[in-house]
Amino acid sequence: MQKFLSKIILTVLSMSAAILTAESEPYSSVHKIPWTPYYVQDGYVISNLITTNSAAIILDIGSKEGSVSRFIAQQNLSNVVKIYSIDSWLSSDPSLKNQYHEFLSNVEYEQTSDSIISIRMSSKEAAYALNLVGDFIFLGSNVDKLLYEDVYQWIVHLSDNGIIAGLNWYDNSIKSAVSKAASELNLNVVVNDDVWYLVRN
Repeated sequence: MQKFLSKIILTVLSMSAAILTAESEPYSSVHKIPWTPYYVQDGYVISNLITTNSAAIILDIGSKEGSVSRFIAQQNLSNVVKIYSIDSWLSSDPSLKNQYHEFLSNVEYEQTSDSIISIRMSSKEAAYALNLVGDFIFLGSNVDKLLYEDVYQWIVHLSDNGIIAGLNWYDNSIKSAVSKAASELNLNVVVNDDVWYLVRN
């Protein structure tokens, strides 16, 4: 009986190890390259919004170098359970050809791979394919037309009391795109420094 129980325990432990290993991919397999710093404009506003609203699931759309995902992960906010960093990480600029590799390597250096799940999809593809529901959805696009479309695509992924946010409010094209989408979707626009965010009425 004792041998039988020992076998069960070993099996469970090995399965747990396999699950942990699977969840650590692709980070655990990445070849590390030099760490690159990041900067999140008005990061304190973003972290305050996440904390105040007890946001557990974060969706970072158009993550690029992953600055917002990396910043949130490094704040060690007790309410945050998972951060989904979503981007195609594709660019016609040759200098950005390794940006996904850089992102993975940076996350490994920062030891936040247990918090950040990377999903390599375009915003449009991910919004259609994934059934994720986020409490805080950050839209990283700086192109007014794409940002307008992103609000429409991701509003269905927002939890009941969730927030959709972005930066560069004082760029007139961004302000126009956000205001137009908010009006059509009956959302309130709130601005704090250069951070804009949308909440349901």
